[in-house]
Amino acid sequence: MKTAIIFIALQVIYLASAYPYNQFPHSNFNVNSLPYTALPEYFSWRDVPGVVRPIQYQGQCGSCFIFASIAAIEGQLSIHFGNHQKLSEQEMIDCLHDGQHYLGCKGGHYSDVFDFARHNGIASAYDYPYNGQQNVCRSQGLGVHGTHVRSYVQLPRDEEMIRNALYKQGPLFISFHAPTGFDQHAGGIFSDYYGECQINHKRDHTALLIGWGSEGGHDYWIIKNSYGTWWGDAGFFKMTRGVNLCGIADDVSYPILY
Repeated sequence: MKTAIIFIALQVIYLASAYPYNQFPHSNFNVNSLPYTALPEYFSWRDVPGVVRPIQYQGQCGSCFIFASIAAIEGQLSIHFGNHQKLSEQEMIDCLHDGQHYLGCKGGHYSDVFDFARHNGIASAYDYPYNGQQNVCRSQGLGVHGTHVRSYVQLPRDEEMIRNALYKQGPLFISFHAPTGFDQHAGGIFSDYYGECQINHKRDHTALLIGWGSEGGHDYWIIKNSYGTWWGDAGFFKMTRGVNLCGIADDVSYPILY
Protein backbone atom coordinates (compact mmCIF):
# COMPACT_ATOMS: atom_id res chain seq x y z
CA MET A 1 0.00 0.00 0.00
CA LYS A 2 2.75 2.45 0.97
CA THR A 3 4.72 1.62 -2.18
CA ALA A 4 1.62 2.26 -4.30
CA ILE A 5 1.07 5.62 -2.65
CA ILE A 6 4.70 6.57 -3.25
CA PHE A 7 4.38 5.57 -6.90
CA ILE A 8 1.26 7.74 -7.29
CA ALA A 9 3.02 10.66 -5.66
CA LEU A 10 5.99 10.24 -7.98
CA GLN A 11 3.82 10.18 -11.09
CA VAL A 12 1.95 13.43 -10.36
CA ILE A 13 5.10 15.49 -9.85
CA TYR A 14 5.91 17.96 -12.59
CA LEU A 15 8.83 20.28 -12.05
CA ALA A 16 8.11 23.10 -14.46
CA SER A 17 5.50 25.47 -13.08
CA ALA A 18 4.25 28.55 -14.90
CA TYR A 19 6.33 30.80 -12.65
CA PRO A 20 9.16 32.40 -14.70
CA TYR A 21 11.89 31.34 -12.29
CA ASN A 22 14.66 32.93 -14.36
CA GLN A 23 13.25 36.28 -13.20
CA PHE A 24 13.77 35.43 -9.54
CA PRO A 25 17.01 36.98 -8.18
CA HIS A 26 19.71 34.38 -8.61
CA SER A 27 23.31 34.00 -9.62
CA ASN A 28 25.50 31.34 -11.11
CA PHE A 29 28.10 29.78 -8.87
CA ASN A 30 31.39 31.69 -8.72
CA VAL A 31 34.18 29.13 -8.64
CA ASN A 32 36.49 31.72 -7.06
CA SER A 33 34.12 32.19 -4.12
CA LEU A 34 35.11 28.83 -2.64
CA PRO A 35 38.90 28.35 -2.64
CA TYR A 36 40.06 24.78 -3.14
CA THR A 37 39.96 22.64 -0.03
CA ALA A 38 41.01 19.02 0.32
CA LEU A 39 37.68 17.30 0.97
CA PRO A 40 37.23 14.25 3.21
CA GLU A 41 36.40 10.85 1.76
CA TYR A 42 33.15 10.86 3.70
CA PHE A 43 30.96 13.76 4.76
CA SER A 44 27.34 14.16 5.82
CA TRP A 45 25.43 17.16 7.17
CA ARG A 46 23.46 14.63 9.26
CA ASP A 47 26.49 14.62 11.57
CA VAL A 48 26.03 18.35 12.32
CA PRO A 49 23.20 18.72 14.87
CA GLY A 50 20.13 20.60 13.67
CA VAL A 51 21.04 20.98 10.00
CA VAL A 52 19.11 18.01 8.56
CA ARG A 53 15.64 17.53 10.01
CA PRO A 54 14.02 14.08 10.46
CA ILE A 55 12.54 12.23 7.50
CA GLN A 56 8.92 12.97 6.61
CA TYR A 57 6.35 11.35 4.36
CA GLN A 58 4.81 13.45 1.59
CA GLY A 59 1.98 10.98 1.04
CA GLN A 60 -0.07 11.16 -2.16
CA CYS A 61 0.72 14.83 -2.59
CA GLY A 62 3.15 15.81 -5.39
CA SER A 63 5.09 18.00 -2.99
CA CYS A 64 8.65 16.69 -3.25
CA PHE A 65 9.82 20.06 -4.63
CA ILE A 66 8.38 21.71 -1.52
CA PHE A 67 10.07 19.27 0.86
CA ALA A 68 13.45 19.70 -0.86
CA SER A 69 13.16 23.50 -0.99
CA ILE A 70 12.06 23.79 2.63
CA ALA A 71 14.85 21.44 3.72
CA ALA A 72 17.41 23.60 1.89
CA ILE A 73 16.07 26.70 3.68
CA GLU A 74 16.14 24.85 7.01
CA GLY A 75 19.78 23.96 6.44
CA GLN A 76 20.76 27.57 5.77
CA LEU A 77 18.70 28.76 8.73
CA SER A 78 20.48 26.31 11.02
CA ILE A 79 24.02 26.91 9.71
CA HIS A 80 23.93 30.68 9.48
CA PHE A 81 21.43 31.68 12.17
CA GLY A 82 21.61 28.81 14.66
CA ASN A 83 17.84 28.36 14.34
CA HIS A 84 16.87 24.68 14.12
CA GLN A 85 13.10 25.09 13.76
CA LYS A 86 11.15 22.73 11.54
CA LEU A 87 9.47 24.78 8.81
CA SER A 88 6.10 24.21 7.20
CA GLU A 89 5.64 22.35 3.93
CA GLN A 90 1.88 22.57 4.37
CA GLU A 91 1.95 26.36 4.12
CA MET A 92 3.46 25.99 0.65
CA ILE A 93 0.85 23.42 -0.40
CA ASP A 94 -1.94 25.75 0.66
CA CYS A 95 -0.49 29.07 -0.47
CA LEU A 96 1.76 28.68 -3.53
CA HIS A 97 0.17 30.34 -6.55
CA ASP A 98 1.70 30.82 -9.99
CA GLY A 99 -0.54 33.75 -10.94
CA GLN A 100 -3.29 31.57 -12.34
CA HIS A 101 -3.56 28.45 -10.20
CA TYR A 102 -2.72 27.20 -6.76
CA LEU A 103 0.07 24.68 -7.19
CA GLY A 104 -0.95 22.66 -4.16
CA CYS A 105 0.02 19.04 -4.71
CA LYS A 106 0.46 19.45 -8.46
CA GLY A 107 4.20 20.09 -8.39
CA GLY A 108 6.27 23.15 -9.13
CA HIS A 109 9.78 24.58 -9.02
CA TYR A 110 11.97 25.52 -6.07
CA SER A 111 11.79 29.14 -7.23
CA ASP A 112 8.07 29.08 -6.37
CA VAL A 113 8.96 28.30 -2.76
CA PHE A 114 11.90 30.72 -2.68
CA ASP A 115 9.75 33.51 -4.13
CA PHE A 116 7.08 32.93 -1.50
CA ALA A 117 9.74 32.96 1.22
CA ARG A 118 11.22 36.14 -0.24
CA HIS A 119 8.01 38.01 0.48
CA ASN A 120 6.55 36.15 3.45
CA GLY A 121 9.15 33.97 5.12
CA ILE A 122 8.10 30.43 6.05
CA ALA A 123 5.91 29.44 8.99
CA SER A 124 7.05 26.87 11.52
CA ALA A 125 5.63 23.35 11.24
CA TYR A 126 4.33 23.79 14.77
CA ASP A 127 2.15 26.72 13.68
CA TYR A 128 1.25 25.16 10.33
CA PRO A 129 1.45 21.32 10.50
CA TYR A 130 1.49 19.00 7.50
CA ASN A 131 -1.58 17.06 6.36
CA GLY A 132 -0.71 16.46 2.70
CA GLN A 133 -3.84 18.01 1.18
CA GLN A 134 -4.44 21.49 -0.18
CA ASN A 135 -6.46 23.65 2.17
CA VAL A 136 -7.27 27.35 2.49
CA CYS A 137 -4.12 29.45 2.81
CA ARG A 138 -3.68 30.89 6.31
CA SER A 139 -0.07 32.04 6.30
CA GLN A 140 -0.45 35.68 7.30
CA GLY A 141 2.05 36.76 9.92
CA LEU A 142 3.42 33.27 10.63
CA GLY A 143 6.82 33.57 8.92
CA VAL A 144 9.75 32.54 11.13
CA HIS A 145 12.41 35.23 11.54
CA GLY A 146 15.33 34.66 9.19
CA THR A 147 13.46 32.55 6.62
CA HIS A 148 13.14 35.26 3.96
CA VAL A 149 15.06 34.21 0.84
CA ARG A 150 17.06 37.00 -0.80
CA SER A 151 18.21 34.98 -3.82
CA TYR A 152 19.58 31.59 -4.76
CA VAL A 153 22.77 30.26 -6.32
CA GLN A 154 22.63 27.90 -9.29
CA LEU A 155 25.55 25.47 -9.37
CA PRO A 156 27.34 24.25 -12.52
CA ARG A 157 26.97 20.73 -13.89
CA ASP A 158 30.19 19.66 -12.21
CA GLU A 159 30.02 17.12 -9.40
CA GLU A 160 33.33 18.14 -7.86
CA MET A 161 32.20 21.76 -7.65
CA ILE A 162 28.89 20.56 -6.26
CA ARG A 163 30.76 18.55 -3.63
CA ASN A 164 32.82 21.62 -2.73
CA ALA A 165 29.72 23.81 -2.42
CA LEU A 166 27.90 21.15 -0.40
CA TYR A 167 30.77 21.00 2.08
CA LYS A 168 31.10 24.76 2.49
CA GLN A 169 27.58 26.10 1.97
CA GLY A 170 25.24 23.45 3.33
CA PRO A 171 22.65 20.97 2.00
CA LEU A 172 21.62 21.49 -1.62
CA PHE A 173 18.38 21.26 -3.56
CA ILE A 174 18.62 18.73 -6.41
CA SER A 175 16.27 17.41 -9.09
CA PHE A 176 16.72 14.31 -11.22
CA HIS A 177 14.90 11.61 -13.15
CA ALA A 178 13.59 8.84 -10.90
CA PRO A 179 13.80 5.69 -13.06
CA THR A 180 12.00 2.39 -12.77
CA GLY A 181 12.57 0.80 -9.37
CA PHE A 182 13.29 4.04 -7.55
CA ASP A 183 9.97 4.03 -5.68
CA GLN A 184 10.79 0.55 -4.33
CA HIS A 185 14.40 1.22 -3.38
CA ALA A 186 15.20 -0.66 -0.17
CA GLY A 187 18.80 0.33 0.59
CA GLY A 188 22.30 0.22 -0.81
CA ILE A 189 23.67 2.42 -3.59
CA PHE A 190 20.96 3.22 -6.12
CA SER A 191 21.96 2.99 -9.77
CA ASP A 192 20.12 3.14 -13.09
CA TYR A 193 19.64 -0.61 -13.34
CA TYR A 194 17.70 -0.55 -16.61
CA GLY A 195 19.57 2.27 -18.38
CA GLU A 196 16.41 4.35 -18.36
CA CYS A 197 18.18 7.60 -17.47
CA GLN A 198 20.22 7.39 -20.67
CA ILE A 199 17.10 7.95 -22.78
CA ASN A 200 14.80 9.83 -20.39
CA HIS A 201 16.18 13.17 -19.26
CA LYS A 202 13.02 14.54 -17.64
CA ARG A 203 13.67 15.58 -14.05
CA ASP A 204 10.59 14.37 -12.18
CA HIS A 205 11.76 14.17 -8.58
CA THR A 206 13.54 16.46 -6.13
CA ALA A 207 15.39 15.82 -2.88
CA LEU A 208 18.08 17.24 -0.59
CA LEU A 209 21.75 16.50 -1.19
CA ILE A 210 23.48 16.21 2.19
CA GLY A 211 26.77 14.33 1.76
CA TRP A 212 28.95 11.80 -0.01
CA GLY A 213 31.08 8.73 0.55
CA SER A 214 32.65 5.70 -1.10
CA GLU A 215 31.98 2.01 -0.65
CA GLY A 216 34.01 -0.76 -2.25
CA GLY A 217 35.44 1.71 -4.74
CA HIS A 218 31.96 2.94 -5.66
CA ASP A 219 31.49 6.69 -5.06
CA TYR A 220 28.06 7.83 -3.94
CA TRP A 221 26.00 10.80 -2.89
CA ILE A 222 23.93 10.81 0.33
CA ILE A 223 20.46 12.20 -0.22
CA LYS A 224 17.45 12.91 1.98
CA ASN A 225 14.10 11.90 0.48
CA SER A 226 10.47 12.53 1.52
CA TYR A 227 8.99 9.02 1.18
CA GLY A 228 8.95 8.12 4.88
CA THR A 229 11.38 6.19 7.07
CA TRP A 230 10.37 2.78 5.66
CA TRP A 231 11.80 3.68 2.24
CA GLY A 232 15.48 3.37 1.26
CA ASP A 233 17.94 3.64 4.16
CA ALA A 234 15.47 4.83 6.82
CA GLY A 235 14.28 7.52 4.41
CA PHE A 236 17.71 8.49 3.06
CA PHE A 237 19.47 6.93 0.08
CA LYS A 238 22.79 6.69 -1.71
CA MET A 239 23.11 7.37 -5.43
CA THR A 240 26.08 6.74 -7.71
CA ARG A 241 28.38 9.80 -7.79
CA GLY A 242 30.66 11.06 -10.54
CA VAL A 243 28.68 10.21 -13.69
CA ASN A 244 25.77 12.68 -13.40
CA LEU A 245 23.46 9.71 -12.90
CA CYS A 246 19.89 10.51 -13.93
CA GLY A 247 20.80 14.19 -14.31
CA ILE A 248 21.52 14.61 -10.61
CA ALA A 249 24.00 17.43 -11.33
CA ASP A 250 21.80 19.29 -13.83
CA ASP A 251 19.69 21.39 -11.44
CA VAL A 252 21.44 22.04 -8.12
CA SER A 253 20.99 25.16 -6.02
CA TYR A 254 20.93 26.65 -2.54
CA PRO A 255 19.04 29.66 -1.15
CA ILE A 256 20.61 32.75 0.37
CA LEU A 257 18.66 34.06 3.36
CA TYR A 258 18.42 37.63 4.64
